[in-house]
Amino acid sequence: MYNKNLNKMNKETLRMQMLAGIITESQYKSQLNELAGPPQNWMEIAKPYFNNAELSVIENPSITFRPKADVGEKGPQLGYTFGFGDKASGANIIFYPYANTQEKKFQISLNKMDKAKAAELAKKLAPEIIKAVSTSLLKDPSAYTSGAGYEKSATPEEAKQAIEFFTAALQGEPKEI
Repeated sequence: MYNKNLNKMNKETLRMQMLAGIITESQYKSQLNELAGPPQNWMEIAKPYFNNAELSVIENPSITFRPKADVGEKGPQLGYTFGFGDKASGANIIFYPYANTQEKKFQISLNKMDKAKAAELAKKLAPEIIKAVSTSLLKDPSAYTSGAGYEKSATPEEAKQAIEFFTAALQGEPKEI
């Protein structure tokens, strides 16, 4: 039976459950993304930007890695989506860093949040985002591969290259979308 508390289990347990047919491949990938963050300390870092309100995740974390075999000249590419905010006030921020050989973007979406404060928070969290995504992706690039059938072409070398592009994107200025 599918366990909603899978995010407390480690990656290998999830993999075994998928192989045994207890969970689907999409549930497996979803739970891996939950394991990838955002860490609780990110909420603590962000609290002052939300008038010390109690924050909650509003956009579940998601790592998307696409090897060159999937995207051709643009690859490899890497993206990470997550967001949090204050449900009481409706103020929130969602992060959309994304990078490949041709594009390096650090995009954010805001609701009821000062642009300057949001940009400051994004820059403050950028090193944490890089660390979390890099650590997760380097452990098993194929686990975060989107695009059916490309898991076997997701090499550690391409993951490292994608992380370099991703790091460059997060070192840039965040842009509101």
